[in-house]
Amino acid sequence: MVKTVFIKFLRRHWGHHVFLRRWLGDPQFTIIMATLNPGAKLRASLDSVLSQSGVSFELLIIDGGSTDHTIQTIQTLPEQVHLIAESEPGVYTAMNRGLPAARGEIIYFLGAGDRLRPGILQQVAAAWPEEQYSMLYGEVFMEDLGILYDGEFHKEKLRKTNICHQAIFYSSAIFHRHGAYDRRYRILADYDLNLKIFGDAKSTIKFIPEIIADYEGNGLSAGTLDPNFQADKKQLCEERLGPKPKPESKLS
Repeated sequence: MVKTVFIKFLRRHWGHHVFLRRWLGDPQFTIIMATLNPGAKLRASLDSVLSQSGVSFELLIIDGGSTDHTIQTIQTLPEQVHLIAESEPGVYTAMNRGLPAARGEIIYFLGAGDRLRPGILQQVAAAWPEEQYSMLYGEVFMEDLGILYDGEFHKEKLRKTNICHQAIFYSSAIFHRHGAYDRRYRILADYDLNLKIFGDAKSTIKFIPEIIADYEGNGLSAGTLDPNFQADKKQLCEERLGPKPKPESKLS
């Protein structure tokens, strides 16, 4: 009892420190998946995680009240899969619900219907930076469009478009530093977080030329506007990334 309380205290106050996670024997990765009646496509997503090898991981499934066979499917899975119920609506609400429960040093969010590429967790672990506030990303194959998206980003590219959420791995310390997803942005809260990270001098950001996942597409952000984010985007970019560079004048 005392030991359990002590460990909870350590996790609450110093859980973002890598040395503590390793001392506690925590998994290297936490995969967080939000679900709400995903249907048959859930199985392929689960298999893409559970087939990963060479690293330790846990899978947190945050379910918003599925009435299909999701719960029954999850209950048949190995012990590193944990189900968390979330009654409040919203995908970022579900993701935020998973963050305090995450024990991994590296956090990844997988959509129900998306699939990790075979062996990618091992590749990410080999390339992972040692710095505390780290973000590593690659590309995704967008199945709905049949294209790879979208190479390496810099600040000016990020002003125009976001990195695909399923291409990114975050250190747990990122969320201790910047907080959870801002739920004012119902569709693009991950864009808001990425702007914070790219504008933070303490961030270590690394691109690897690997396909992280097969991205189903046609999801929440496809063709759906986030009016709150769009209204704030210019100000957020200037606050996080600095003023937009003025185009060079052409000498006549």
